[in-house]
Amino acid sequence: MYRKHPEITSQHDYEIIVVDNHSTDETVPWLRSQSYIKTIFDDENLGFPKACNHRIEVSSGDNILSEISKELCSKVRT
Repeated sequence: MYRKHPEITSQHDYEIIVVDNHSTDETVPWLRSQSYIKTIFDDENLGFPKACNHRIEVSSGDNILSEISKELCSKVRT
């Protein structure tokens, strides 16, 4: 399971933003339990491009890294 990564980012401020496109599995409760993740819960699946734009709109940083790895998602749920 992935956790907060202060050992990697201790030199820089960062935020993790997740857009949940109306998940129907156990993703929502898990995301709600992660206090360090800023999460946007959509009432319907608006698609990948809109989710990306939504993350950018709520971000407070100057630089954005978008992670779309399915491997990351599968590890989060283990």
